[in-house]
Amino acid sequence: MKERELIICAAENRSKLYWFMGTLFLTKPDKEFIALLSDELSSVANDILKTEIEALRRSLETRHTSDLAEQLEHEFTRLFRGIHNNYGPPPPYESVYRESNIMGDSTRAVIECYSEAGFGEIDKSAGPQDHLGVELKFIALLCQRESQQREAGKDTDALNTLKMEKAFLNDHLLQWMPDFQGAVARHDPHPFYEALVSLTSRVLVLDNEYITGLLSELEKDEEIHDRSVVSG
Repeated sequence: MKERELIICAAENRSKLYWFMGTLFLTKPDKEFIALLSDELSSVANDILKTEIEALRRSLETRHTSDLAEQLEHEFTRLFRGIHNNYGPPPPYESVYRESNIMGDSTRAVIECYSEAGFGEIDKSAGPQDHLGVELKFIALLCQRESQQREAGKDTDALNTLKMEKAFLNDHLLQWMPDFQGAVARHDPHPFYEALVSLTSRVLVLDNEYITGLLSELEKDEEIHDRSVVSG
């Protein structure tokens, strides 16, 4: 497979993974959702994330889907709704973890990023749009755009989109994900959500490393191309 095709395929796969994780942080699971999730996980193959994905899969292995659905519904509310300080961790909003305040400067900064990328509200049901699930879906949309731009031969646009992905990771998600992961861990989460948070944290770190390396290569290629055009 040629380098361009590999980059396009990577962007598509990254988009699917980010959307998948975002959906799990935004959806209270029921029996039907768990059945669909189990089927989807059985088809996932990723050597780098094998441990985290296998932990997710194992946490769903039970004969009693009704009991599991009830457990996960309870855990979803406890871990992500911010019902009470002693009941569960603060809800997964960036402003809550960075400013101890909902709808803070972080919220406005995130909305500005969405607007600059041409998006409005990404998921209205989440409330403030600096929810972890919404931020993950935003990266998914950027990855999808990057793939489409490269397929269309718009390499400069794709490069700018890649830079936008990296900026959002560094300025937002990576700034508060470690604190959120620690807060969830302190509340003894169900193995499914423990695995989900672990997977998400690892994806953010690895993807940032991937983008950094890819940007270095692409910018170098672009510089060489510009020099050859000028000298020609």
